[in-house]
Amino acid sequence: MNEIAAQYEQKVEEEDRLIDSIQTCEAYMLVLLEHTYQKGMQYHKEAMEKILMALHTVCNDWRTDLLHAQLAKALLSCQMKQGETK
Repeated sequence: MNEIAAQYEQKVEEEDRLIDSIQTCEAYMLVLLEHTYQKGMQYHKEAMEKILMALHTVCNDWRTDLLHAQLAKALLSCQMKQGETK
């Protein structure tokens, strides 16, 4: 049971880290968009798009990782619950 609890705690920490990373990514995207609104005509449009798309891809990768961590956490929680009822 301690093994499962340790794994669960690792998933909680992973989830927290991923949520922080996603929030940071979203904040940076907003900053870039705001800067584009203010001075976008000074820059190469395709380059701006590629930069934003790269950031968007990183953010989506973290969302996928978060989903996997949340699923693993739910399964570990279920295992712990079943261990308590035995």
